[in-house]
Amino acid sequence: KERKRENIFPLATTLQVFDVQFSPRDPNALASAGVKHIKFWVLRGNTLSSKRGIFGKHEVQTQLCVAFGEENIVYSGSLNGDILKWKANTLVAIIPTAHKGAVFAIDTCDDGFATGGKDGLFRLWDPSFSPMASVDVASSSVGYPVSAGVTGWCCVEPKT
Repeated sequence: KERKRENIFPLATTLQVFDVQFSPRDPNALASAGVKHIKFWVLRGNTLSSKRGIFGKHEVQTQLCVAFGEENIVYSGSLNGDILKWKANTLVAIIPTAHKGAVFAIDTCDDGFATGGKDGLFRLWDPSFSPMASVDVASSSVGYPVSAGVTGWCCVEPKT
């Protein structure tokens, strides 16, 4: 059954939202990222409830993108270039300076993660967020010129 997805956030938050992702493993879980916040949402029946991300002792940062990892771990890309790792609604780890500048895009792949940032880099990471590869799309002579950074894509697994 297809759920209606429009008009749920204007009632739930007054802060600007940049990204919303549904969990690939739990159809009732989603996460949203935005100005000075990340929220973790659960749909129960007709009720959508949220928990705000707890940054703990770390500075509250604007989150630009989100992706679900294994076991509903959530990763978010920050304005300052860090990637944050969340369990439930609590920040549990930071991958510092994943990009020089904002992390605009993050996606989960079978072999890890892919990110894109203001620095013009497309980066591949293993499941523990150790870097595997990096492509400087901004200075590449192939394709279209990039001046504002890598802002999005999706990981597509080849058919076998």
